[in-house]
Amino acid sequence: IVLRTAANGTRYRLLDTVREFGAELLAARPAEQAAVRARHVSRYRALAERFHARIVTAQLDAFRELSAEHQDIRAALEYALELDDSGRDAARIAAPLDYYWHMSGRLRECDHWLSKILGRLPGSCRERAWALVVRAHAATFQGRTDSARANAERGIALGDQVGEPLAAARGYLQLHMALSHGGELDRAAAAHDAAQTRLEALGDTFGLLLNESVVGYRHVQAGRLDEAVAACDAALSGVPAGSTECYAHGYLYMFKGLALFLQGDARAGFAAVSDALRAKHALGETVGTAYCLEFLAWL
Repeated sequence: IVLRTAANGTRYRLLDTVREFGAELLAARPAEQAAVRARHVSRYRALAERFHARIVTAQLDAFRELSAEHQDIRAALEYALELDDSGRDAARIAAPLDYYWHMSGRLRECDHWLSKILGRLPGSCRERAWALVVRAHAATFQGRTDSARANAERGIALGDQVGEPLAAARGYLQLHMALSHGGELDRAAAAHDAAQTRLEALGDTFGLLLNESVVGYRHVQAGRLDEAVAACDAALSGVPAGSTECYAHGYLYMFKGLALFLQGDARAGFAAVSDALRAKHALGETVGTAYCLEFLAWL
């Protein structure tokens, strides 16, 4: 056994030869192997739900905790698909990890797992609603806005049908994002309003922050620069005290900085995008950091 101490805690690691030997012994006992794998799936389903619950209050710690577990997350998804033909257990791991996939820059992997899961899930269930919404999010950031819109719309309809209001609300958030990225600004505004009403009713702080970050982006696209700055400032002022939230913060500062620059205030724009870069770098989010560096180079 190898003991490794790092900033995020102490971890034990089996040497590969020992691990492989143990796996061979376990494979010779199918019932015991299934039980061990089921416990593994249960642990990582709980970790995924814990990450989802801490996305605003302890985002940095929650993300770092998961990042150290990535190989075991993959194993949990594989085991879940082996043990449960319906795909529900795998969906209960992959979907709550929505923003983990984005923060870690693993969008293709996210799409890979969701494609497998959606191929197995029953036609009408809460897990399918969530999987569609999460897949819409990944598709937007991969530039596939048509696919994102279609998945978001299906997720909204199914969320309403099976009584999963948060999935439907987040579906409208993803529809707002996809339409904004696709330049359909009037339809995006309507999706924003639907998302806002539902997210407020559910008290979804993180969803509301993200919804307003897309408003800032949409206003910049439309040339409504004062409104872009005001929307970003309003959202930033609503973050709970003591929160370590970085993901939405980074985008809010980024779009505020871009709007300020386009207003002619290059100094303030540079400062805001620098704040965005600090947030994204603290989180270790590859995609957001790249966006910030691109904006700073432009500014």
